[in-house]
Amino acid sequence: MDPLSDVLSVLQVEDAAFGRIEAGGHWALQGSKAKHVVFFALLDGPCWLIPDGTDQPIRVEAGDCFVISCGASYRLCSDPTTNAEDYSAPLKGPTNGVRRLGTGSGTSLIGGRFTFDDDCPKSLLGFLPPTLYVRATSDSATSLRAILHKLANELDNNHVGKALMINHLAQLALLAAIREHV
Repeated sequence: MDPLSDVLSVLQVEDAAFGRIEAGGHWALQGSKAKHVVFFALLDGPCWLIPDGTDQPIRVEAGDCFVISCGASYRLCSDPTTNAEDYSAPLKGPTNGVRRLGTGSGTSLIGGRFTFDDDCPKSLLGFLPPTLYVRATSDSATSLRAILHKLANELDNNHVGKALMINHLAQLALLAAIREHV
């Protein structure tokens, strides 16, 4: 087996959660330094990503995706000057797995988080930078985009086996993003 397969094959996902963010107007969210790996894919509209420890925002375009490693924080926003709400706060009311931010719906993201049985194993951190960013124009983005579109479809529909399909697709998306980095 190759080194990446070795590392990922021994990781045990303890918990995983996935959903969609619909945002419009002025909006921002803050992801805190957590004990899990977070990934997002931008389906529609632009937004800004401001990784932990930098003042340099990254313009995220449709089809781009990114992974935030364990222990790193980030901001996602319509404008880097907008005040952010805490992304770890629980969803309130009937949401169907959709978090709405700001007004309107010009920006749509799907995302998820993986919590591993050992919080975040050092073996995984050895492979990942704090922020791993994959542009839609990269060579491997085609296969990643196909996985993410299938994941978005599963999130939007109530097919039999939905939870298991979402979990496996999200793990494939994470692997594809890590592969792009490696």
